[in-house]
Parts: sequence; structure tokens; C-alpha cells
Amino acid sequence: MTEDTRNAAIESKDFVGDALQENALKARSAVPGSQFTESQNQAIKNQMDAGKPWVADKLERRYSAMAAQNKLDDIIGKDPRLEGMTRNQRGPDYTWKGSSLKYELLFDSRFNLQLHATHEMLRDEFFRYIMFPLK
Repeated sequence: MTEDTRNAAIESKDFVGDALQENALKARSAVPGSQFTESQNQAIKNQMDAGKPWVADKLERRYSAMAAQNKLDDIIGKDPRLEGMTRNQRGPDYTWKGSSLKYELLFDSRFNLQLHATHEMLRDEFFRYIMFPLK
């Protein structure tokens, strides 16, 4: 993407992104961090039993993020401001229908930011980060 294209793609106001950010915070607060499935709890316990608490912590964060993103999808479906939002299987997480607006959820770790910033699938994309704090 050229700099001229990038500059043309930047809106002075992003009402869609602002609504998505607002709903991401609602989704996160609506999902208790400790409510996991039986298999997820077992995977966490297995890592703790194996003496790998850092892996268990990573799993807890991943499972919490998955639950919160699923909740966000539910909220998006009910918010008329976000009727044109589509969830993507590849690339940025969400795209606004009929435009070049794209959004990527960013969970609360520096590693996650670095991973997103250097990810091959995202390096040529222009998108807005939606902050999604886990704690």
C-alpha cells in the first residue's frame, strides 16, 4: 500500500471503530476470566502439574480471549451501529462491509503487539487495533 493510499484510507473520525472498541470493553467485562470448559481447565491443570505455570498462564489468557471474542461477536450482532461488520477467518479480525475499514483485536500483552506487528498475514494490511484488555 502506498503512502498516498494509506493517507486516503484514514478517516478523520472512525465511528465504526469507536463502537467496536466500546463493545470490546463490554464483552471483556461480561466474561469472567475463570469460566473455562472442562477440557480447557484440564489443559491448564496439566501444565501446572508438569511444572509449567507460564504455559498454564498463557492458556488461561488464550481461553479468556477466545471467550471474550465470542461474546464480542454476540454483541456486534445486536448493535445496529455495527450491522455491516464481518468477522474474517484470515487477516484482520473484522472488516466493515463496503469499505476498506479493517480492525484487529489486540489482547493485553507486549508479546501480542509484537506478534501482530510482524505477522506475515498482516504486514501489508492497513487496520486499526481494538484494545481488548484481559485483566
